[in-house]
Amino acid sequence: TSNDGVAGSLSHSLAYPAPSRPSGPTDVQLSVVSETELGVWWSPPKHDGGLPIRKYLVEWDEVYSFDSSHVSVTNSYGDLLHGPLVRSEVVLSSQTSYQITGLEGDTKYFVRVSAWNGNGYSDAVSTAPPSLVTTAMPLHLPTSVAVSISSREVADRLDLEWALPDTNKNGFVTELDACGGASAGHTPERASSYMVRWDTHPSMAASTYYDAPMITGDGVPMDCCSSNKCSIEIGAEVQEITTSGSFKALYSGPQSHSPPSTSCVSAGASAEELRGYIAGQLGDSPLFEVSVSRRAFQSEWTYAITFIGPGFSGGVDELTILPCGSPNSVLLSISTRMDSGSVKPGKALYVQIAAKNAAGIGPYTDAVPKAETPRSSPGLAQQCKAYPFVSSSSSLRVEWNGASPTNGEPPTAYRIEAYDGVYVVATEVVEPHESETVVDGLSPGTLYEVQVVATHTLGEGAPSWYNKRACVAVPTCKGEACTEEHGTWIKARSPPPAPVVTVATWPEVSGPNPFSRNTIAVSYTPHGDASSSGEAADKYRIEWSSNSSFAEADVHITSYLQHTITDLSIGKTYYVRVTAHNSAGYGTPSGSVPVKPMQSPDPPYAPVLSVLNG
Repeated sequence: TSNDGVAGSLSHSLAYPAPSRPSGPTDVQLSVVSETELGVWWSPPKHDGGLPIRKYLVEWDEVYSFDSSHVSVTNSYGDLLHGPLVRSEVVLSSQTSYQITGLEGDTKYFVRVSAWNGNGYSDAVSTAPPSLVTTAMPLHLPTSVAVSISSREVADRLDLEWALPDTNKNGFVTELDACGGASAGHTPERASSYMVRWDTHPSMAASTYYDAPMITGDGVPMDCCSSNKCSIEIGAEVQEITTSGSFKALYSGPQSHSPPSTSCVSAGASAEELRGYIAGQLGDSPLFEVSVSRRAFQSEWTYAITFIGPGFSGGVDELTILPCGSPNSVLLSISTRMDSGSVKPGKALYVQIAAKNAAGIGPYTDAVPKAETPRSSPGLAQQCKAYPFVSSSSSLRVEWNGASPTNGEPPTAYRIEAYDGVYVVATEVVEPHESETVVDGLSPGTLYEVQVVATHTLGEGAPSWYNKRACVAVPTCKGEACTEEHGTWIKARSPPPAPVVTVATWPEVSGPNPFSRNTIAVSYTPHGDASSSGEAADKYRIEWSSNSSFAEADVHITSYLQHTITDLSIGKTYYVRVTAHNSAGYGTPSGSVPVKPMQSPDPPYAPVLSVLNG
């Protein structure tokens, strides 16, 4: 019927072609990974033959005809008679790359790839290029590259840490088997050194370079695995000695603690022997630590000496190298590979690193962060002084003159502490532009050590390797006749208050020696609140003058509480005042007392004193 015809036509139009073999992979690429490895990668076929791609077959051979490796409909690489073949590998469909390992070095290999969909393999597709020769290759980008401020708290250095390049630019593994990665059989040319460069500008146009050898001790290679990263201190002095015989290595810089050695370093001496030789001239102090590595080539030895101790911050003198024996028989040279003055505190640096091996130098990669500013804890506050505070015996005045060096970052504040030998009992924090303050809340008569601590974002006080982390204020006198007698300790005190002065008049004065007509007597007692000054008066200054301004005055100093003034002119008005003293100096004078020597008209004609009011 007509309906049957329509149904038949629809059935015919919905018929599917039978599944077939897929077309070959596309964009098949080949690269050299190492002296024994090739890397191949591809894209899936354009036509899957009606079934999903389930795996790929990678083949390689030394000849274009693939005599040792072939693929056909009758060879599925699954039966014992025809395969699997030694030089082929089946790759899951989820993978579109394969790293061929275990090849012969310096050998040309042809590579091709086929796709399989369950209905058979596609035609094999040769790589582009169709063949390559295995050879050592430059390494790609170092990994886990991190730059940070110095862990030794050295302001003119940066710490740089990294791990070896674990893949090449195409993503194939270049991690050494010694690093214990997920796969084995990888033989990249080990990095003999890493090129490190730094600059204050991101263009790196004026970079400073350091070629960091990857050996430690006596030629032990450093792999820089991700579990054991490599590191250097950018800005730490590195000097290199090359020699073919015995020699002397003498250090005479300011860090030297001992006379230069008179002994010789033997030819081919170990790295540890040379380290000890140099360290002995530096007092074997951690502050002046050095490290040494040695590499040998035929009958020559090259030593790299790194001056890593924080005491070398700011500058290192070059070693003086002298041959032992005939100068003409010994090859001897020295050079500075990294200069301690190449990094400036407070100037941000852009840092990059590249791996270097026998095949060349790989690409540079940026450190993280891309730029870092060398800096450390602030330096010491300078010229710190502590004074008795004239108006308060429970306070001390403290002065200083900034901090030096700033170590790459100026202070953000200063903290002033008063220490009583057990606790910090008083603290003042001031702004960075200030250079003096008053510390209150102290106990009069108590000894204190006062410290000034500079602070900023990296912490408080000088770097830990300084012999002190704060500036101890020097007890200093400003007042007249002030004295300090306790070393770095200062007593909280103030000059004593004005004493209470009285002038004796007849008949109040009696004794075996009566006054003459030109004599007056002055007595004085400490002020009732004298103990509040923190220290009792130890002497008094008596001044008298016929001028109330005391522009011209006679002076007598005594520890007694009374004094007789003689040789005055009878009937003439004099002005008298008394000032008390302690170790903080003289206090405020008493009010002036006007007096006039007078003779009594009555026998026995003993003189009397009259106190004039006004």
